[in-house]
Amino acid sequence: MNIAKCVALSVASLTAALGAPSASAAVVPDLYGITNSGQLIGINATTGAGSLLFSTVLRNCEALEHDPATGQLFVIASTSTATAGRNLYRLNPATGVAALIGATGYSWVESLALHPTTGVLYASASSNNDVSAEKLITIDTATGVGTLVANFGAFTDVDAMAFSPTGELFATQYAGNTLATINPANAAQTTVATGLPLYMGAMDFAPDGTLFASRLGDFNGGGNSTLRRIDPTTGAVTLVGDIGFVHVAGIVANVPAPSSGAALALLGAATLRRRRA
Repeated sequence: MNIAKCVALSVASLTAALGAPSASAAVVPDLYGITNSGQLIGINATTGAGSLLFSTVLRNCEALEHDPATGQLFVIASTSTATAGRNLYRLNPATGVAALIGATGYSWVESLALHPTTGVLYASASSNNDVSAEKLITIDTATGVGTLVANFGAFTDVDAMAFSPTGELFATQYAGNTLATINPANAAQTTVATGLPLYMGAMDFAPDGTLFASRLGDFNGGGNSTLRRIDPTTGAVTLVGDIGFVHVAGIVANVPAPSSGAALALLGAATLRRRRA
């Protein structure tokens, strides 16, 4: 059997096992976003423009984070009413299918941040309402259960948190226009800058260290959200563009898993090397 035919058969066999790449799998957005009403969107980091990927069954979505173990997304949401307790879901960005992990035990969970080294999932949460007595918690990614770390104290209404690539936790106050770093051990905050625009609903660091944030249209999330860049050293905010969706309550930088196309290429190269050896 000649080399070309051998490679073709090997590739065909692997394609049959993995399945051909779907059209949706080929779409690789810079950022994923989730609206409060459960729309999963892709966001262009250069223009800020959003495009609908899937309308999920989730409602009251408040936070989004990447799950490096599966290549999927963690989402905080509830089932139907705004007063329902918040649950942790795993969302497949290639299909829009969400799977319940479990209840957090908190009425409000408004941000998620996964430590890049330890893999611990942190969140801001409250047991009573959306604004006061907010706490830093950790969430068990296997069960969804939240565990108290400490109260934020004066730093209330934390709607956006994100770990930098080096493991520093940043947060903003939704209606308090402050950017701060947070000590994950005790929730103590150190102010980085004040004077930020109000209603920052979510933020995340891209792998290159760029800090992106979504700003909601008003206090209740009405009006289109906009994509912003925040300088984590000075707090300076730059408008990227209109996302085109209302109440984008969670964003996360896309970290795509290796594609089946890459696997096929690797198999072909390995087969050639073995034949030439």
